[in-house]
Amino acid sequence: MSTNKKITDLPELTELNLADDDVLAIVDVSAGTTNKVQKSVLASALSGVSVVNATSPIAVNQTTGEVTVSISSTPSFGTVDLTADTSTGDTAAVGYTSAEGIIITGQGSSNDITLKNDADAVALKVPTGTTNVTVTGVASAASFTGSGAGLTAGSTPITTLDIDGGTDIGAAIVDADLFIIDDGATGTNRKTTASRLKTYIGAATGDVVGPASATDNTAVRFDSTTGKLIQGSGVTIDDSNNVGAASLTLTTDLAVAHGGTGVSTFTDGGILLGSGTGAITALAAMADGEMVVGDGTTDPVLESGATLRTSIGVGTGDSPTFAGLTLSADLSVANGGTGGSSASAARSNLSAAALGSNSDITALTGLTTDLSVAQGGTGASTHTANSVLVGAGTSAITSVAPSTSGNVLTSNGTSWASAAASSSVITLGTANSPSSVSSVTFTGIPSGTNRVEIIYAGITWGSNDLIYTQLGDSGGIETSGYLASASSYTENVEATVGFRHHNNGMSSQGAAAIIQYSRVTGNIWSMHSVSRGNLTNSAAGSKTLSGELTQLKVYSILGNDMTAGTIQISYQT
Repeated sequence: MSTNKKITDLPELTELNLADDDVLAIVDVSAGTTNKVQKSVLASALSGVSVVNATSPIAVNQTTGEVTVSISSTPSFGTVDLTADTSTGDTAAVGYTSAEGIIITGQGSSNDITLKNDADAVALKVPTGTTNVTVTGVASAASFTGSGAGLTAGSTPITTLDIDGGTDIGAAIVDADLFIIDDGATGTNRKTTASRLKTYIGAATGDVVGPASATDNTAVRFDSTTGKLIQGSGVTIDDSNNVGAASLTLTTDLAVAHGGTGVSTFTDGGILLGSGTGAITALAAMADGEMVVGDGTTDPVLESGATLRTSIGVGTGDSPTFAGLTLSADLSVANGGTGGSSASAARSNLSAAALGSNSDITALTGLTTDLSVAQGGTGASTHTANSVLVGAGTSAITSVAPSTSGNVLTSNGTSWASAAASSSVITLGTANSPSSVSSVTFTGIPSGTNRVEIIYAGITWGSNDLIYTQLGDSGGIETSGYLASASSYTENVEATVGFRHHNNGMSSQGAAAIIQYSRVTGNIWSMHSVSRGNLTNSAAGSKTLSGELTQLKVYSILGNDMTAGTIQISYQT
């Protein structure tokens, strides 16, 4: 074994010379003993200390053997495992128990525990010797649990109360239910019962209270003049807004637009008259013999006597018609009757002749009204001299005066009139005696012409020549579009280049023909003709011109010259 030496006399080992089984002397202060500890155990205990700096890192008390480790700066640890609880009287200790977890114990003159932020400002503190916790800033949490008895009055703002998140009472409010109230608005909160609120509300000026119960659908009305009491009424309004009442008294007349009459009184016995949305009016009470008469526009009125008779068409100037009339006495002649109840008595009173052939009538004079056509008269007492009389059914005969000399009687299909003779006359053109020409063209046919006639006689061509005619307008003679045919007893020949009037050769004695052209409508023309060549021929056809007829051509289809004869044109507008 080594000789006892002072620790300061021992040679110093470097870290490289230390082995895990090397031991160091260490003093257990609490037990008062000196023990050895292996380097590996000590290293494990100091594994969380990253830096240990000291001018004299380890000092040993030569008398007691106590070893002191001096640290000149704050050590840095990754984690520290705590295994023991702290004790009463610890000035600054951190411990751990399985039940309480980490434990911080301190002892100061003002606070036992103080937590500060990185600016060295106090965030939380536990005053010395108390269990109170003082939070300097705002404590935030998802929820707080506790009675709240330790909260300082006025320190909890109303905005922190979550009324919406509370559980609904689920029942009607009763007098015993409690409310929170700020007593006198001083910040001191008190409780109050619902019955106190009800009493307060009922006593307030202008507040309204009602009965304990009411009839369903009953309309509410004020009770007395205080404006504070309401009561039921005899008026009901059901869920479909139908109003019910035993009676209805209005301060203003109910307008017609709302189902009323617009007035509060009517003439006794008067007939009511509507006026659109205006108030209903009433006629006066009807007197004996009066009737209501209307004119189809304004309000009807009450009438009687002659005014009434005139209004209803039985006045002295009217001629009413009755299906029958029964009188209690014979109507006198003075009143328009016969004065008798038999035909013979009537004739006697009227000095009238009997019905049928008789010699009683010798003259008919003194008529104040023209004898109507229905009674065998003319219905008129005079006619214009030299006029033509015109019947008008059962109405009076009328007349048409001769008017201007030369006028003729014309009809429009309904009535007759004296009018100038029509200007539609036949105009005869200038006769043409062709010689050594194969065609003759007539121009200058006036606009509005409705009929044209070509007449020729003694015209000679070649012995086997054929005669055609063509129509033309301002654009010239048209040479196509004809629908025509000519026939004799031997044959029938059709043509499209013009109207053909002969279907065989010409006689040496010369040809003759009457050819008529008539306007059908617009520019459509119809033709018919009778002619003689070697044989008697008839022809017909039609042609639609492009414009108004202005010219007409007679020509030889073979181009032979005419040698004799005369051709004439006439037209009628």
